[in-house]
Amino acid sequence: MSQSGHSEVPPLPPSFKSESWLNSPLKTPVGNILLAGSLKSNTGLKPNSRRILGHYALIYLLQGAGTYQDIKSQRIPVSAGDAILVFPEIGHTYGPTLKQNWNEIHFVFDGPVFKLWRDKGILSPEKPVFHLGPYPEWDKKFRNIICPENSHDPAEPLETLGRFIQLLNTVLSKNQDIPTSYERHEWLSKSQKLLSFHNDSGWLTVQEVAIQTGLSYDNFRKLFSTHTGQSPGQFQKRRKIDYACACLYQAELSLKIIASELGFFDEFHFSKTFKKIVGCAPSEYRKKMMGR
Repeated sequence: MSQSGHSEVPPLPPSFKSESWLNSPLKTPVGNILLAGSLKSNTGLKPNSRRILGHYALIYLLQGAGTYQDIKSQRIPVSAGDAILVFPEIGHTYGPTLKQNWNEIHFVFDGPVFKLWRDKGILSPEKPVFHLGPYPEWDKKFRNIICPENSHDPAEPLETLGRFIQLLNTVLSKNQDIPTSYERHEWLSKSQKLLSFHNDSGWLTVQEVAIQTGLSYDNFRKLFSTHTGQSPGQFQKRRKIDYACACLYQAELSLKIIASELGFFDEFHFSKTFKKIVGCAPSEYRKKMMGR
């Protein structure tokens, strides 16, 4: 999103692309949407500085991975499928890992309704990151806020704000997926990043991640489950399915190839796991995303 504020703007990569969804701020008596749009190949904010935005912002990651950090010394790993909630007065920084970039959707907003939510504890700076899940579905949800489905023009301001409030409420309900005490548990943020990482060599096993965090396998599994409410294996399986959703949406890879890349025993095992988490078979998901 816009790199204004107290932080320095890093050089933009040649592939950087900005898309604005609003010609002008959308203002109503109860709340405002000041900016809405997407960024491709964003390099994020400068890691050693803190920006104070002056407004609320919601950033949803379409692609890439990195970290979020604020003045409370939180350092939270984020990746595609995660959303970051920025608060007006809190100095923060976020961005992809070194020499990388990410794609995002963002909304900048303020107004009385959000102040009320803050006063009632519905909006809390203690919970700035939310795991939403497969991004193609959420991409459509965010875009539908400004221009409803089957329409090329924004609706009335109050209707548009109402859709945003409804989606924000859905986002906030996901806060239980992200633990908040990262600053006291550096091993946890490191392990979540390692469990989410995929390269040409494949995915690290839970045992390999335990070794890299300096913990025994049994102790690592117990601590991870205590702090996140799920085992490291379950956490990694969810991330693999997120990755599979992106593959099904972006590429014409066969289910057999995707299953192999994700380390499943076979296509049947992959399809069974995918349906359990997403709610439909991989082939059905691909057809739905492609509008077939």
